Amino acid sequence: MRRYADITGIPYTRVLTFVFMLALSFIAIFDDGTHCFFSREAMWIAMGLGVVIFIISLISDLFLSLYAILFCAFFLQRIVVIYFFPEELDYQRHLQYEQSTFVTAMLFLLGSSISVLLGYLFARKRSIMSSANKTKDDASLSAITIFQRKTSIEELFNYYFYVAFPLVLLRLSLMLFAGVGVTSLAFDRGWALIYRISDLSSSFSVCAFVVILLEKCAPKIRKMAFTIICLNFIVLIVGTSKTSLFMLYVNYLLACVLLRKQVTQRAVLIGVGIFVVTFYVYAPVATMMRSWLVAINSVGIYDATIVFTQAMHSYRADLSHSAFFFMQRLGGFDWLVAFLSCGRDVFPWWVSFSGFMIEIVNSLVPGDLIVVPGYISVSKIMPMMFRGYASLDDFIGHAENMGVFSMAYVYFTIWGAMIFFFIWAYISVKILRSTVSVVIKLLYLTCFVMTLFAGGSLVTSVARFYEALLMILFCYIMMQFNARKAVPRNVIRKQYVSK
Repeated sequence: MRRYADITGIPYTRVLTFVFMLALSFIAIFDDGTHCFFSREAMWIAMGLGVVIFIISLISDLFLSLYAILFCAFFLQRIVVIYFFPEELDYQRHLQYEQSTFVTAMLFLLGSSISVLLGYLFARKRSIMSSANKTKDDASLSAITIFQRKTSIEELFNYYFYVAFPLVLLRLSLMLFAGVGVTSLAFDRGWALIYRISDLSSSFSVCAFVVILLEKCAPKIRKMAFTIICLNFIVLIVGTSKTSLFMLYVNYLLACVLLRKQVTQRAVLIGVGIFVVTFYVYAPVATMMRSWLVAINSVGIYDATIVFTQAMHSYRADLSHSAFFFMQRLGGFDWLVAFLSCGRDVFPWWVSFSGFMIEIVNSLVPGDLIVVPGYISVSKIMPMMFRGYASLDDFIGHAENMGVFSMAYVYFTIWGAMIFFFIWAYISVKILRSTVSVVIKLLYLTCFVMTLFAGGSLVTSVARFYEALLMILFCYIMMQFNARKAVPRNVIRKQYVSK
């Protein structure tokens, strides 16, 4: 029986955070105080922030490692880039920034990261690693209990495949022939129900990575998992997702860590290669494809193709802009500074915790149970507020994320956000150290850590997790039906008479 390494952090996290800590320390020490955005006070706080993130990465914990990596990608890299290239700060064409705003942002990030660390320490102090988490064989890792029925991930995925396969094909058909579900393309609300049903196919797809990595998995089940991964990747390509290639790798990496698989140096190098390809090739092409699809609806396929060809020539002429564009795509720091600069009071009332609760209720069913007159999503309000667009017609096909820190500030205020991050870390550590199945842990990480951190939408996180649980429930019903069907009728009759 093969043994696995204990669940720890993600490999090379400490190297990444150490590099950023050194970079921020170097900038803070040699800063002359003449920067247009960062004052000396802000850079000294940034250095302290780098130290805290490095300390977080030193702790062998999956949640903290993932937090450190995402924080480096969305915040520390932006601070370094903006310091040396101030023109790369997003929204500055429309917004007027003050240096005090950047000091507030640094203090907010520092306090939130300390709250995350305290939440982890408090959760770990009050919990003991379960015996199930200490067991390291394939049988225990693949075991899952649904409503007191013990089964395995392989059996669950077998039922999931026969449900998801036709739904994926339905989703592809909607995208290719009706334009429903393609990013940046609006579609008639009459398609909402059928699209919501087809979207269930991707809610539980992370389970495929777990199935592939299990050593004793049957070849047939492994082929099913590979098929689901390929089909969902095609869906992401058709939907012009910019980070789909990299997200597949991240899901694989998380599955490896949760299954105690050793992540080899070769796998890390492949991840670096995927990141570079996404940087310079995949994300720019996906962006141009998105513009092309939007242009088809407005100017026709011929003129749209001309626009796409011109964009390709422009991309090849300026590869450096492509790199800066992708870095700006990971602009959590830019989003936070923009929200702090404008303040919470300038947004409509539904951009709040009460509005969030209404969105949660509406996300659980197709359509709207609670109608909000004049409702516009935050992803559409941001371009209007931060870029100066007058109406939705000015930026068809454009939407933006606010990230988890901006969301916490808008929903809970600065001090309330500290409590939110403490609770978030506490719950995350509790779940990852519990006896919950590896599949549930992977779903939690993808929905309430990855999606929440990058997108800043608790609504999306709750909706995706809710859809995954619906798929698990449906598979459970199918398992129960088949189990009852397999029992001979005379056995059922005898059991009934004995009672």
